[in-house]
Amino acid sequence: MGMRQSREIPPALPVRDSIGCHDYEWWVAGTPGDGTSMRFTTAWRVYRAGRLLREVSDTYDWHTVDVAQLSRESGLSCRSAAGCRLALLPRRTSGIDALPLTVAECVQIGRFRPRRRQSRDDRAAVSRIMERLDLAHLSRRRLRELSGGQRQRTLIAQALVQVAEIYVLDEPTAALDAESRQHVHDLLAERVRAGAAVVYTSHDAADAALADRTVRLTGAVDHSVSDDAVLRRP
Repeated sequence: MGMRQSREIPPALPVRDSIGCHDYEWWVAGTPGDGTSMRFTTAWRVYRAGRLLREVSDTYDWHTVDVAQLSRESGLSCRSAAGCRLALLPRRTSGIDALPLTVAECVQIGRFRPRRRQSRDDRAAVSRIMERLDLAHLSRRRLRELSGGQRQRTLIAQALVQVAEIYVLDEPTAALDAESRQHVHDLLAERVRAGAAVVYTSHDAADAALADRTVRLTGAVDHSVSDDAVLRRP
């Protein structure tokens, strides 16, 4: 997003850390598509004592968007923010579900920082978000042992435990019951009150009603938005 032309991204290792007796690496690479899209390949690798135990890969196709053009067409302002921290909740995939992680380990990934051990504050933040999303009693369970809603709450916790200026979430309340949805809405509202921007996709009118601005996309053939599609709350 935000690029006029896709450019190849060589394999990079943005995350590498240890939890317990396991070492985790997350690799990402990008290959240009047809000029308006980028294909990202990600890979989680799990090691123990230097031996590769498991590798899980996923592929995502992202369409590029000219943010300046989108801003002009929607009537919204657009400004750059150097060094802006972004937290991402992608759509859950079978590859993510297959990772040999416990709930606690998965949430802890949200506090990873290169070349830095997790601090007492990090551990406290993980504990708080797990309590808020009713995950504390599941902390030792593996992702593959959870229900769909429990896995979704775990990934939401991983995204929201991060300290970021922008949170981008793909259908965060999918597969959640009414009580869990309310917990997520409350957490997102807290992030907004703290000064962060929250951007999320949803097919649910109740989710959309909570937003200050909504953009309705029908087909999104040209990846553009008309003025009529942007709704502002009074």
